[in-house]
Amino acid sequence: MSCSRRAFLEAGVRLGAGAMLLSACGGAPLDGSVTPAGGQATLSFAQFPKLQTVGGGVVVDAGGTLLVVIRTADAAAVGLSAVCTHEGCTVEYDGGNVPISCPCHGSTFNAAGAVLSGPARGSLRKYAATVGSDGVVVTLG
Repeated sequence: MSCSRRAFLEAGVRLGAGAMLLSACGGAPLDGSVTPAGGQATLSFAQFPKLQTVGGGVVVDAGGTLLVVIRTADAAAVGLSAVCTHEGCTVEYDGGNVPISCPCHGSTFNAAGAVLSGPARGSLRKYAATVGSDGVVVTLG
């Protein structure tokens, strides 16, 4: 699946920027959305219970920034762009040791965002993430 400029722009007019990539370019469904504040996206454990467990992860829209957030240890998490570097599809993550995968063309990435198999050649963008008592905070920017 590819994303034409026209489809991308038409989806933006109909749906707004946050849903534009997902609807026009395809890819995995989102686990939810959060509204960033002060340059940070807070993913609460109440809203995203998968993040309470090491290996758990979600794909979310953080005010138009699509993120994969994965709990990598008791006190650590990683935030990555959820936009495949091949053709912009939304990636998916099923948890555990399963790689992050792109449903459009089969690229896979590890939990650090590095390409495991193509056609993607570039790593997913990294965002700082911290685990708190109530959730995971990802710093955008």
